[in-house]
Amino acid sequence: MKQKIYIYIAAVIATVMITGCENLYYDAYNSDNPDVYVVGYERGTASYDNALYWKNGNMHRLTNYAIDGDGPYAKANSVFVYQGKAYIAGTVNSVGVYSVDGGTPVEIAGCVAATSVFVYEGDIYIAGRNTSSQPDVWKNGISLGLPVALNTTIDSLFIFNKVVYAAGIDQTTELDGVYWDNANKTDDMTEATKTFLADNEPNPANSIFIYKGRIYIAGRAQDNSVNVACYWDLSTGNTPIFLSTVGNSYASSIFVSEGDVYVAGSVSSKAVYWENGQINYLSDSVSYTKSIFVYNNDVYVAGWVLPDGDHEVATYWKNGEAITLYDGTYNTQATSIFVSGD
Repeated sequence: MKQKIYIYIAAVIATVMITGCENLYYDAYNSDNPDVYVVGYERGTASYDNALYWKNGNMHRLTNYAIDGDGPYAKANSVFVYQGKAYIAGTVNSVGVYSVDGGTPVEIAGCVAATSVFVYEGDIYIAGRNTSSQPDVWKNGISLGLPVALNTTIDSLFIFNKVVYAAGIDQTTELDGVYWDNANKTDDMTEATKTFLADNEPNPANSIFIYKGRIYIAGRAQDNSVNVACYWDLSTGNTPIFLSTVGNSYASSIFVSEGDVYVAGSVSSKAVYWENGQINYLSDSVSYTKSIFVYNNDVYVAGWVLPDGDHEVATYWKNGEAITLYDGTYNTQATSIFVSGD
């Protein structure tokens, strides 16, 4: 018999079902053989060319454009599973789109790039950038009207108790890490509250996660005038919790499970993750991470490795063991991971 458990999930990933009035958004079953969903892209000489989607290691091209051409291009940035269906957000030819289970991309009106997807009570939320080069959040294709300045970005989206949270960078003055929430007005973002993370020039806020009402954000901030990987637990204030003393480090994604804090990132161009501040190296080669997910006490991290120092290979790690997703002719990167039970 399957044992029912509740799992709190990370900002670029997530959800299956909501039950009653509980403050939970992910209601899954404990499975010994969960499905592993990963998205990303392949590229030639251009920055990106084709959006990719893997389920249990089997690769699907969401687009199939010619590599190295000047024509169409696409990129998958975020995956989120709801009731057994994989929602994938990304960009096709400067148009923000989402796809369900790798089907025909659905264009998001007024969106030129989709960076994060989150499904809550059946509603599809997409964060990205609009045609005025401003960040925005769309709910079922309708803009929620986040009032922010030019050159501001949203990199992560999270919904909790019907409140929309978005994290990124506010460039109105400097490159300041910031998050927004619409707790005072739950039907849109026009009155969203903007909160700066600290006054020591955080740069940027890459990932946001809510666990039992507590807000966690991963990114990078200055420590002794050096930008290093950190995260914030805003229940204790806006002082960053530094994860490294090395300047060439960053935190890309955060996940909290049963009170334990997991953060993916990179130190000196090596993929790592931290568990409650304890570092775990994932590769001896040049490598980077983009997304972390914890399921049934197993830690999954998605990113890419450069085994020869030049060729990018999309990879995910399960408990530190590398699983190569694609090692063909072209460069590939994994940008988001989600693990789902039956």
